[in-house]
Amino acid sequence: MPAGYIGRFAPSPSGPLHMGSLLTALASFLDARAAGGQWLLRIDDIDHQRCRPQWSTHIQETLQRYGFRWDGPALVQSQRLPLYQQYLQQLREAGYLYACTCSRSQRTAQHTAQRVYAGVCRNRGLPFTSTCSWRLRLDDTAQWVSDLRLGTQQFLLPECSGDIILRRRDGAIAYHLATVVDDALCQVTHVLRGEDLWPETPVQLFLQGLCQFPSPQYLHVPLVTDTHGRKLSKQNHAQALPTHHTGPVVMQLLTRLGMVPEPDWQDLSPEQLLQQAVIHWDRSTLCRMINTQRR
Repeated sequence: MPAGYIGRFAPSPSGPLHMGSLLTALASFLDARAAGGQWLLRIDDIDHQRCRPQWSTHIQETLQRYGFRWDGPALVQSQRLPLYQQYLQQLREAGYLYACTCSRSQRTAQHTAQRVYAGVCRNRGLPFTSTCSWRLRLDDTAQWVSDLRLGTQQFLLPECSGDIILRRRDGAIAYHLATVVDDALCQVTHVLRGEDLWPETPVQLFLQGLCQFPSPQYLHVPLVTDTHGRKLSKQNHAQALPTHHTGPVVMQLLTRLGMVPEPDWQDLSPEQLLQQAVIHWDRSTLCRMINTQRR
Protein backbone atom coordinates (compact mmCIF):
# COMPACT_ATOMS: atom_id res chain seq x y z
CA MET A 1 0.00 0.00 0.00
CA PRO A 2 1.25 3.52 -0.71
CA ALA A 3 2.76 5.74 1.95
CA GLY A 4 0.59 8.53 3.24
CA TYR A 5 -2.56 6.46 3.63
CA ILE A 6 -5.44 8.44 5.16
CA GLY A 7 -8.75 6.73 5.84
CA ARG A 8 -11.90 7.91 7.55
CA PHE A 9 -15.17 6.86 9.12
CA ALA A 10 -18.09 9.28 8.68
CA PRO A 11 -21.20 8.34 10.66
CA SER A 12 -24.36 10.43 10.65
CA PRO A 13 -25.55 11.22 14.20
CA SER A 14 -29.22 10.45 13.56
CA GLY A 15 -29.17 7.55 16.02
CA PRO A 16 -26.84 5.13 17.80
CA LEU A 17 -24.25 2.95 16.10
CA HIS A 18 -25.44 -0.52 15.09
CA MET A 19 -23.72 -3.65 13.78
CA GLY A 20 -23.73 -2.43 10.19
CA SER A 21 -22.08 0.89 10.94
CA LEU A 22 -19.53 -0.75 13.23
CA LEU A 23 -18.58 -3.20 10.48
CA THR A 24 -17.77 -0.27 8.21
CA ALA A 25 -15.79 1.47 10.95
CA LEU A 26 -13.87 -1.74 11.66
CA ALA A 27 -12.93 -2.38 8.02
CA SER A 28 -11.86 1.23 7.52
CA PHE A 29 -9.85 1.29 10.75
CA LEU A 30 -8.04 -2.00 10.11
CA ASP A 31 -7.15 -1.10 6.54
CA ALA A 32 -5.70 2.25 7.61
CA ARG A 33 -3.76 0.98 10.60
CA ALA A 34 -2.41 -2.06 8.72
CA ALA A 35 -1.01 0.39 6.15
CA GLY A 36 0.59 2.47 8.90
CA GLY A 37 -1.79 5.27 8.00
CA GLN A 38 -4.05 7.77 9.70
CA TRP A 39 -7.68 7.11 10.53
CA LEU A 40 -9.99 10.11 10.84
CA LEU A 41 -13.43 10.43 12.36
CA ARG A 42 -15.92 12.79 10.72
CA ILE A 43 -19.39 13.52 12.03
CA ASP A 44 -21.73 14.04 9.06
CA ASP A 45 -24.34 16.17 10.81
CA ILE A 46 -25.37 18.70 8.15
CA ASP A 47 -28.88 17.22 7.90
CA HIS A 48 -30.28 19.25 10.77
CA GLN A 49 -33.71 17.62 10.44
CA ARG A 50 -32.37 14.17 11.37
CA CYS A 51 -29.11 14.70 13.28
CA ARG A 52 -28.82 15.43 16.98
CA PRO A 53 -25.77 16.51 19.05
CA GLN A 54 -26.40 13.85 21.69
CA TRP A 55 -26.02 11.12 19.09
CA SER A 56 -22.69 12.58 18.01
CA THR A 57 -21.45 12.25 21.58
CA HIS A 58 -22.93 8.78 21.91
CA ILE A 59 -21.25 7.59 18.69
CA GLN A 60 -17.82 8.78 19.81
CA GLU A 61 -18.22 7.21 23.24
CA THR A 62 -19.34 3.92 21.70
CA LEU A 63 -16.34 3.81 19.35
CA GLN A 64 -14.02 4.40 22.30
CA ARG A 65 -15.63 1.57 24.28
CA TYR A 66 -14.91 -0.73 21.33
CA GLY A 67 -11.25 0.26 21.35
CA PHE A 68 -11.19 2.69 18.42
CA ARG A 69 -8.83 5.65 18.55
CA TRP A 70 -8.77 8.21 15.75
CA ASP A 71 -6.14 10.74 14.73
CA GLY A 72 -6.79 14.31 15.77
CA PRO A 73 -10.11 15.74 16.88
CA ALA A 74 -13.30 14.54 15.23
CA LEU A 75 -14.27 16.66 12.22
CA VAL A 76 -17.81 18.07 12.52
CA GLN A 77 -19.46 19.05 9.25
CA SER A 78 -21.88 21.54 10.80
CA GLN A 79 -18.84 23.58 11.82
CA ARG A 80 -17.55 23.72 8.23
CA LEU A 81 -20.50 25.22 6.38
CA PRO A 82 -18.58 28.28 5.03
CA LEU A 83 -16.21 25.89 3.22
CA TYR A 84 -19.08 24.14 1.46
CA GLN A 85 -20.65 27.47 0.56
CA GLN A 86 -17.38 28.54 -1.01
CA TYR A 87 -17.24 25.55 -3.35
CA LEU A 88 -20.96 25.78 -4.05
CA GLN A 89 -20.47 29.37 -5.19
CA GLN A 90 -17.55 28.36 -7.42
CA LEU A 91 -19.68 25.71 -9.12
CA ARG A 92 -22.46 28.23 -9.62
CA GLU A 93 -20.13 30.83 -11.13
CA ALA A 94 -18.71 28.20 -13.49
CA GLY A 95 -22.23 27.49 -14.81
CA TYR A 96 -22.58 23.96 -13.43
CA LEU A 97 -25.66 24.72 -11.31
CA TYR A 98 -29.19 25.91 -11.97
CA ALA A 99 -32.03 27.05 -9.73
CA CYS A 100 -35.01 24.76 -9.18
CA THR A 101 -38.37 25.66 -7.67
CA CYS A 102 -40.01 22.22 -7.89
CA SER A 103 -41.79 21.32 -4.67
CA ARG A 104 -41.17 18.09 -2.77
CA SER A 105 -44.46 16.66 -4.05
CA GLN A 106 -43.51 17.47 -7.65
CA ARG A 107 -40.09 15.86 -7.24
CA THR A 108 -41.62 12.78 -5.65
CA ALA A 109 -44.08 12.36 -8.52
CA GLN A 110 -41.32 12.80 -11.10
CA HIS A 111 -39.03 10.31 -9.34
CA THR A 112 -41.87 7.79 -9.09
CA ALA A 113 -42.65 8.02 -12.79
CA GLN A 114 -39.14 8.43 -14.22
CA ARG A 115 -36.83 7.26 -11.40
CA VAL A 116 -34.74 10.45 -11.57
CA TYR A 117 -35.45 14.17 -11.67
CA ALA A 118 -36.74 15.08 -15.13
CA GLY A 119 -34.89 18.39 -15.42
CA VAL A 120 -38.05 20.53 -15.37
CA CYS A 121 -36.18 23.68 -14.30
CA ARG A 122 -32.91 23.02 -16.15
CA ASN A 123 -33.47 25.48 -18.98
CA ARG A 124 -35.83 27.95 -17.31
CA GLY A 125 -33.08 30.36 -16.27
CA LEU A 126 -34.56 30.95 -12.83
CA PRO A 127 -32.72 33.30 -10.45
CA PHE A 128 -30.70 31.80 -7.61
CA THR A 129 -32.63 32.80 -4.52
CA SER A 130 -32.45 31.75 -0.91
CA THR A 131 -35.71 29.80 -1.20
CA CYS A 132 -34.95 27.59 -4.21
CA SER A 133 -32.90 24.44 -4.64
CA TRP A 134 -29.60 24.54 -6.50
CA ARG A 135 -29.07 21.57 -8.81
CA LEU A 136 -25.98 20.18 -10.47
CA ARG A 137 -26.30 19.98 -14.26
CA LEU A 138 -25.18 16.51 -15.37
CA ASP A 139 -26.28 16.35 -19.02
CA ASP A 140 -25.22 13.20 -20.93
CA THR A 141 -22.22 12.41 -18.75
CA ALA A 142 -20.72 8.92 -18.48
CA GLN A 143 -18.58 8.19 -15.44
CA TRP A 144 -16.26 5.24 -14.91
CA VAL A 145 -16.07 4.04 -11.31
CA SER A 146 -13.40 1.71 -9.90
CA ASP A 147 -13.75 -0.18 -6.65
CA LEU A 148 -11.12 -2.41 -5.06
CA ARG A 149 -13.76 -5.07 -4.43
CA LEU A 150 -16.49 -4.53 -7.03
CA GLY A 151 -14.24 -3.81 -10.00
CA THR A 152 -14.83 -1.10 -12.64
CA GLN A 153 -18.21 -0.07 -14.00
CA GLN A 154 -19.53 2.72 -16.20
CA PHE A 155 -22.52 4.79 -15.10
CA LEU A 156 -24.55 7.20 -17.24
CA LEU A 157 -25.25 9.92 -14.71
CA PRO A 158 -28.54 11.26 -16.12
CA GLU A 159 -30.00 7.76 -15.88
CA CYS A 160 -28.67 6.71 -12.48
CA SER A 161 -28.98 9.97 -10.55
CA GLY A 162 -30.30 12.85 -12.62
CA ASP A 163 -29.53 16.47 -11.76
CA ILE A 164 -28.93 16.18 -8.04
CA ILE A 165 -29.54 18.91 -5.48
CA LEU A 166 -26.40 20.43 -3.91
CA ARG A 167 -28.25 23.07 -1.90
CA ARG A 168 -31.73 22.43 -0.57
CA ARG A 169 -34.52 24.97 -0.42
CA ASP A 170 -33.93 25.41 3.32
CA GLY A 171 -30.30 26.31 2.63
CA ALA A 172 -28.83 22.99 3.77
CA ILE A 173 -25.82 21.70 1.86
CA ALA A 174 -26.29 18.25 0.34
CA TYR A 175 -24.30 15.19 1.38
CA HIS A 176 -22.52 14.81 -1.97
CA LEU A 177 -20.85 18.22 -1.92
CA ALA A 178 -19.91 18.13 1.77
CA THR A 179 -18.32 14.69 1.62
CA VAL A 180 -16.38 15.49 -1.57
CA VAL A 181 -15.00 18.73 -0.09
CA ASP A 182 -14.07 17.11 3.21
CA ASP A 183 -12.41 14.06 1.66
CA ALA A 184 -10.31 16.34 -0.53
CA LEU A 185 -9.33 18.90 2.11
CA CYS A 186 -8.48 16.14 4.60
CA GLN A 187 -6.41 14.43 1.88
CA VAL A 188 -8.29 11.16 2.29
CA THR A 189 -6.67 8.51 0.08
CA HIS A 190 -8.92 5.50 0.79
CA VAL A 191 -12.65 5.34 1.46
CA LEU A 192 -14.03 2.09 2.89
CA ARG A 193 -17.78 2.41 3.36
CA GLY A 194 -21.00 0.44 3.02
CA GLU A 195 -22.04 -1.02 -0.32
CA ASP A 196 -25.28 0.98 -0.19
CA LEU A 197 -23.19 4.04 -1.10
CA TRP A 198 -21.74 2.44 -4.25
CA PRO A 199 -24.46 4.04 -6.49
CA GLU A 200 -23.55 7.46 -5.05
CA THR A 201 -19.90 7.19 -6.10
CA PRO A 202 -20.27 8.24 -9.78
CA VAL A 203 -21.69 11.64 -8.85
CA GLN A 204 -18.99 12.16 -6.24
CA LEU A 205 -16.27 11.34 -8.76
CA PHE A 206 -17.88 13.79 -11.19
CA LEU A 207 -17.91 16.49 -8.51
CA GLN A 208 -14.29 15.78 -7.65
CA GLY A 209 -13.42 16.42 -11.29
CA LEU A 210 -15.34 19.70 -11.41
CA CYS A 211 -13.60 20.91 -8.24
CA GLN A 212 -10.20 19.64 -9.46
CA PHE A 213 -9.88 17.33 -6.48
CA PRO A 214 -7.98 14.03 -6.55
CA SER A 215 -10.13 10.92 -6.19
CA PRO A 216 -9.52 8.46 -3.35
CA GLN A 217 -9.55 4.71 -3.83
CA TYR A 218 -12.88 3.14 -2.92
CA LEU A 219 -13.80 -0.17 -1.36
CA HIS A 220 -17.48 -0.74 -0.63
CA VAL A 221 -17.99 -3.19 2.22
CA PRO A 222 -20.86 -5.72 2.18
CA LEU A 223 -23.87 -4.78 4.25
CA VAL A 224 -25.10 -6.41 7.42
CA THR A 225 -28.73 -7.40 6.88
CA ASP A 226 -31.61 -8.41 9.13
CA THR A 227 -33.66 -11.61 8.95
CA HIS A 228 -35.72 -10.09 6.11
CA GLY A 229 -32.65 -9.32 4.00
CA ARG A 230 -32.87 -5.58 4.63
CA LYS A 231 -29.71 -3.68 5.48
CA LEU A 232 -29.38 -2.72 9.11
CA SER A 233 -30.14 0.98 9.41
CA LYS A 234 -31.59 3.50 11.79
CA GLN A 235 -34.65 3.79 9.56
CA ASN A 236 -35.22 0.04 10.00
CA HIS A 237 -34.83 0.41 13.78
CA ALA A 238 -31.56 -1.53 13.98
CA GLN A 239 -30.60 -2.31 17.56
CA ALA A 240 -27.95 -0.16 19.18
CA LEU A 241 -24.63 -1.82 19.94
CA PRO A 242 -24.09 -3.13 23.47
CA THR A 243 -21.73 -0.94 25.42
CA HIS A 244 -20.35 -3.80 27.54
CA HIS A 245 -18.89 -7.18 26.57
CA THR A 246 -17.78 -5.71 23.27
CA GLY A 247 -15.33 -8.49 22.40
CA PRO A 248 -17.87 -11.00 21.02
CA VAL A 249 -19.36 -8.31 18.77
CA VAL A 250 -15.96 -7.44 17.29
CA MET A 251 -15.08 -11.13 16.90
CA GLN A 252 -18.30 -11.68 14.94
CA LEU A 253 -17.60 -8.73 12.67
CA LEU A 254 -14.01 -9.82 12.06
CA THR A 255 -15.39 -13.13 10.80
CA ARG A 256 -17.69 -11.23 8.43
CA LEU A 257 -14.60 -9.46 7.07
CA GLY A 258 -12.94 -12.77 6.21
CA MET A 259 -10.68 -13.12 9.24
CA VAL A 260 -10.35 -16.13 11.53
CA PRO A 261 -9.98 -14.73 15.06
CA GLU A 262 -7.93 -16.78 17.52
CA PRO A 263 -10.00 -18.19 20.42
CA ASP A 264 -7.89 -16.40 23.03
CA TRP A 265 -8.65 -13.02 21.46
CA GLN A 266 -11.95 -12.96 23.31
CA ASP A 267 -10.02 -12.45 26.56
CA LEU A 268 -8.30 -9.31 25.29
CA SER A 269 -9.26 -5.74 26.05
CA PRO A 270 -10.98 -3.83 23.21
CA GLU A 271 -7.72 -2.03 22.34
CA GLN A 272 -5.69 -5.26 22.38
CA LEU A 273 -8.27 -7.05 20.24
CA LEU A 274 -8.07 -4.36 17.55
CA GLN A 275 -4.25 -4.45 17.71
CA GLN A 276 -4.27 -8.18 16.97
CA ALA A 277 -6.78 -7.67 14.18
CA VAL A 278 -4.53 -5.02 12.60
CA ILE A 279 -1.58 -7.43 12.64
CA HIS A 280 -3.60 -10.14 10.87
CA TRP A 281 -5.53 -7.89 8.48
CA ASP A 282 -5.40 -8.79 4.79
CA ARG A 283 -7.63 -6.75 2.52
CA SER A 284 -7.26 -9.19 -0.37
CA THR A 285 -8.86 -11.92 1.73
CA LEU A 286 -11.95 -9.77 2.15
CA CYS A 287 -12.17 -9.06 -1.57
CA ARG A 288 -11.62 -12.67 -2.64
CA MET A 289 -14.11 -14.07 -0.15
CA ILE A 290 -16.90 -11.63 -1.00
CA ASN A 291 -16.38 -11.78 -4.75
CA THR A 292 -16.57 -15.57 -4.61
CA GLN A 293 -19.86 -15.33 -2.73
CA ARG A 294 -21.29 -12.85 -5.24
CA ARG A 295 -20.75 -15.16 -8.24
